[in-house]
Amino acid sequence: MELKVLFCTLLCIFTAFSSCKKSDDEQHLNLSVPKIKTITHHGSQTVSENYEYDASGRVLNITYSGGTYDQYDYRMDKIIRKTFVDENFPPIPIRFSSIRRDW
Repeated sequence: MELKVLFCTLLCIFTAFSSCKKSDDEQHLNLSVPKIKTITHHGSQTVSENYEYDASGRVLNITYSGGTYDQYDYRMDKIIRKTFVDENFPPIPIRFSSIRRDW
C-alpha cells in the first residue's frame, strides 16, 4: 500500500514538472529607457542641446545651440569628454574614471 502511494506521488510530481515547459516563442519585453534627443531651455535666451547615441545607448555627442559640442569616447574604465568651443581652438579633454580616482 505504501509503495502505491509513493508511486502515485512520484508520478504526480514527474507529470507536473514535465508539463511545465517554457514556450519557445515567448516575447521578451524591451524595458530600456527612452533616450533624450533634444533638451530646450527657455528663459531670457532659448538654449537647446541635441544628443546622439551609439548602438549601446551611450552618449556620443552633445551639440549645443551656441555651436559648441562635446564628444564622448569610452575606453576600458574611462570616459573621455572632449569639448569643442571653436574651430580655431583645440578640444578640451576631460577624463572620467569609473574605477580609479587618480586623475
